[in-house]
Amino acid sequence: MMERVKKNDPVATTEMGKRHKREGDFGKALEYYTKAAKLGDATAHCLLGGLYYQGEGVEKDMKKAVYHLEQA
Repeated sequence: MMERVKKNDPVATTEMGKRHKREGDFGKALEYYTKAAKLGDATAHCLLGGLYYQGEGVEKDMKKAVYHLEQA
């Protein structure tokens, strides 16, 4: 999967974020979700919205949550 991430595959990048979130590494999840969202992945935007809404690994931020959910 890392080969696909290195090639800027947004779906693979989102999946790496999910893997890190499952392992409790919210910082890495945020990093991968942000990269995937910039690459245009709607799922990554949705997951970012959830992180900001719940305050998981980031400070709760409703403006960012709404922004990412709207982008999704």
